[in-house]
Amino acid sequence: MGVVENTPTWFVMRDLKRPNALSPAWKTLPGMGFEVFTPLRTRIVMRKGVPVREALPVVNDLLFVSAERMAHAIMYNSGSRGRSGINRHLA
Repeated sequence: MGVVENTPTWFVMRDLKRPNALSPAWKTLPGMGFEVFTPLRTRIVMRKGVPVREALPVVNDLLFVSAERMAHAIMYNSGSRGRSGINRHLA
């Protein structure tokens, strides 16, 4: 029994940005059309001297992304190998 290529699958990914980055992956990927789950906790942080409630990830660099296998292969390989990595997976 083979794996169907275009079925949504959950992938465990790491966010390699700094924990204090302005646009972490768990905020960026939903805008790119991916479903993202990250366990969040509510903490009170100081912003310009004012306490503000903010949802922060429980584990800074861990996120779960639901995507089709083809989309994951394109996103994963396009960063380091350019067009050759994309073409190999689309063939």
